[in-house]
Amino acid sequence: MALMTPLGRLDTLDIDCPNTQMTLLSMDKHRLLEGLVVEALIEGILSRLEAHGAVILPLSLVRAGRRGRQTAWWLWAHRPMDDTDALFDALSVRHPRAVVRCHYDRGRRDFLIERYPGHDGSPLQAFLMRLCQKGSLDFRHPDPDVCEALRTTRAFWRMTECRVGIDMFHDIVLHRLYKNCVLAPFFDWLWDIDTILQLPNGQQIQLEIKHKYPYQGRGGLCFGINKGQVMTMQALAESDIDTFHVILVKPWWDRATGPGYLTQDHAHQDQVLVIGHYLDLDALKALSRAVDGESGITESLYGRRAQAHKGIAAAQFVLIGTLADSAETLARNLLAGALRQPLPRLTDECLRKHRRGPGG
Repeated sequence: MALMTPLGRLDTLDIDCPNTQMTLLSMDKHRLLEGLVVEALIEGILSRLEAHGAVILPLSLVRAGRRGRQTAWWLWAHRPMDDTDALFDALSVRHPRAVVRCHYDRGRRDFLIERYPGHDGSPLQAFLMRLCQKGSLDFRHPDPDVCEALRTTRAFWRMTECRVGIDMFHDIVLHRLYKNCVLAPFFDWLWDIDTILQLPNGQQIQLEIKHKYPYQGRGGLCFGINKGQVMTMQALAESDIDTFHVILVKPWWDRATGPGYLTQDHAHQDQVLVIGHYLDLDALKALSRAVDGESGITESLYGRRAQAHKGIAAAQFVLIGTLADSAETLARNLLAGALRQPLPRLTDECLRKHRRGPGG
């Protein structure tokens, strides 16, 4: 049996058909897909890191849980690699019997467990159905208010424009199926870990990449981050995996502006600030103790309830550059930030200078 999807078994689908791919991606809200456009754009910068001795690990990692049950880590290794073993072991020390590693079998079109006692070789989706005693799958869909067809379509085609030679199914769609079809039907909440970077000194850190704009806090401009994301970062840090939080700052401080300008409107590239903030365990513990704010329902995974968030002062970020800088310059500065080397501090004045639109 192949992986089950909302359209049927994966081995019965034409996975190279754009309409099929877009339908499967429509299981996510349009803003999440727009975020994938940003990640695809950033990958061009990250590809330059290898020349500096840093490596992006070939994996996808999700932290998921059910109310009243132990939280677990679900690691999809894209290919065999010793560094993936090191990450698995680091998580397992802190979370024994709560880390599962799998791989995708192209012949069977399914995800198979490769490291979990007593279940190696089992299809992961079928394993979870037995574990959770489910006779059928309930695939969730976002609320229509956060799933605009036009923005979904635009995001889909812009993902194809961000990288040369992209394999839309295996590079994009399959990653969403891993979360939406393999894991989401069985858990109450899930958090993606964007990218794990191995630094030249051997340390592994998460790169959390977002596309957002600041809001006015009590003491100045701030950037919000979901409380659940902070908890996930803290759980990683407890396994000695810190986070370097990277933001592409939208020049238009509104929800309506999508990421299309990043690839289509070169006139504004020098207005798109790239900033970063290093978060270690002490910083995350302090952030966790901060007073919660509340964001709108559009911030939740399915667009149905408000989300608690934490605010980080803009002054805590460093300036990596703007999108008008070369990929080499941005990669070099990003690596410097990930290594906690000195970079210019971000200021509220700098943010306002790069703002566009009403009041800019």
